[in-house]
Amino acid sequence: MPSFLFPVPQERLPSPATELDLLLATEESFFRREYGAVVGMPAAEVPEPAAVLPRLAQALHRCHELLIAPLWGRMRAVLDADVARRALTLVDGGVQALFAELHRDVAWDGGQLVVHGRRTPHAVFTVDTGGHGLVLLPSVFNWPNVGVDKSPVAAASIRYPARGVGLLWEPPPPALAGLAPVLGRTRTALLDALAEPLTTPALATRLGITPSAVSQHLGALRGAGLVSTQRDGRTALHLRTERAAHLLGTSAP
Repeated sequence: MPSFLFPVPQERLPSPATELDLLLATEESFFRREYGAVVGMPAAEVPEPAAVLPRLAQALHRCHELLIAPLWGRMRAVLDADVARRALTLVDGGVQALFAELHRDVAWDGGQLVVHGRRTPHAVFTVDTGGHGLVLLPSVFNWPNVGVDKSPVAAASIRYPARGVGLLWEPPPPALAGLAPVLGRTRTALLDALAEPLTTPALATRLGITPSAVSQHLGALRGAGLVSTQRDGRTALHLRTERAAHLLGTSAP
């Protein structure tokens, strides 16, 4: 796969539009080198980026709208949980502990980050950050493999399977499935997410809907005594109530 299809995000939660802009801004020399390497074509014979990148961006946009966006809330929850766990591991055990449990093919060895190839027996690759740092990217698609960009133009990156990815397609608990026809899928998903305090923007991102839609649903749930809201300055934190926990068949937070 050409590396220009996997630009390293410049922020923690970039929008799809931002990612596609990075793709469209691929430098011509980098595009020609990567494209030629993948299709086995001399760089001089590679098509112009302007003839390829817009078509790729349009195809990726359609793919995202049809396949990713409807399920992004569930995917995001798995990815957020993984990031939180890795952060705690880093704080508690340092870099060595972080990479020790990141993936079985990744090892921190004498100050070097080493990746063992599985497709090529006995292949070993040392990740060179080139002084630009390293970005770790959990993925719900990589399992069981780890992906390394071997020709980064800026920060090096490793894509690894997020912990708990096997839970992604589990059916909802019976209580949630039973509530959805009554409350609606979105309000049921909101109550499920509010086992922990979350802001309106965080809920919107997790469920893949607009903040205004979240606010409307929260208003209805609050009126039914299922959600409580506390304000701290301009920030509002929402949490499900004991009544909501009882409906969901769980303990109150």
